[in-house]
Amino acid sequence: MTQSTPRVWLITGSSSGFGRAMVEEVLRNGEIAVATLRKPSVLNDLADQYPRTQLLVLPLDVTNEAQVKSAFVKAKDAFGRVDVVYNNAGQVFWQEAEGTSIDRARALMDINYWGAVTVSLEAVRFFREENPKGAGGLLMQVSSLCAMKGVPTIAFYSSTKAALDLFTEVLAQEVLPAWNIKFLNIHPGSTRTNAQNTEMLEAPAVYASEPTAASTQWRARWDAFIKSDALLSVEVVTKRIWSVTQMDVADLSKGVHGGIPGLVNMHTGMDTLKVVHEKIGRLQDELVWNMKVKEAKENPAIGAHTDFDSLSFLHNRLGRFQVMPPGHDEWSYVRPIPGHTICNLGDTLSLFSGGILQSNIHRVVPPPGA
Repeated sequence: MTQSTPRVWLITGSSSGFGRAMVEEVLRNGEIAVATLRKPSVLNDLADQYPRTQLLVLPLDVTNEAQVKSAFVKAKDAFGRVDVVYNNAGQVFWQEAEGTSIDRARALMDINYWGAVTVSLEAVRFFREENPKGAGGLLMQVSSLCAMKGVPTIAFYSSTKAALDLFTEVLAQEVLPAWNIKFLNIHPGSTRTNAQNTEMLEAPAVYASEPTAASTQWRARWDAFIKSDALLSVEVVTKRIWSVTQMDVADLSKGVHGGIPGLVNMHTGMDTLKVVHEKIGRLQDELVWNMKVKEAKENPAIGAHTDFDSLSFLHNRLGRFQVMPPGHDEWSYVRPIPGHTICNLGDTLSLFSGGILQSNIHRVVPPPGA
């Protein structure tokens, strides 16, 4: 495929939100979309607007492995290859963990995790065996801010996204470089999609009667939150995501302390950046505490990282997230540069107000002899 050849995208969950927005963005930029969703009729307006040489709409339930494989076969039959897979299909519901039935939680895991895994594995196989040799492809996972920070009332949604993050991290390490398969893991912040229209399910009485409970307070703020300007436009965020795919993910992932070649994490929105910043602080505090435990040769708490392998891993992890130089105040590392859209923050790509977020990477180094 030459640079001027339109890429072929296979997009899951195309009925609304990030999926629908990406289908429209791909088509608007003259590329080819294989849009998959449970009810193809939802995209009749786009099917009427674009020729079948540019848009193919297919039925797909990602929990059905046979349908997943069939979608890839039909994409190849129509266009000869698939260059990008936008793994977006998913659901969410809002309810305290104790109020959620295991059956309902398991069904969510089947869609958000196992469905995404099924698509991911078929994408890797297709990139390697069906595309021209060495052409590879780009697998994009639509994760969430909630994969990095649990939010009250969505424990199970957060768990599905966190599981997908780690699966993708392992998969990116397992594929061979010669296959030329790249990964872009996207952590959207608060974005206006149909997810905000999902009904808040009834809270268990023990929480509903307690005004100080975190979930009760979150429920009380919910209506104001979804009506506020804190939610980004899904179209704007999607344009930024699409722009990153114009770049070489392999180049973007180079030079990251503890990073994985061919894998980039992209964070959108200031709320997501704030979560990353908070995570840096927690990891830093945990590293310091465990260093003290090691030096004292004590284990005051079950689960303490008292062996150096664990400490080294924690240090490695922190190096990948650390974006704030020592001595700077909380947000001093955020400096928009006009005319740019992205930058490498540790192993993350972060977008902010159309500007590039520039940073220096500061690593925490274990004391001598540790």
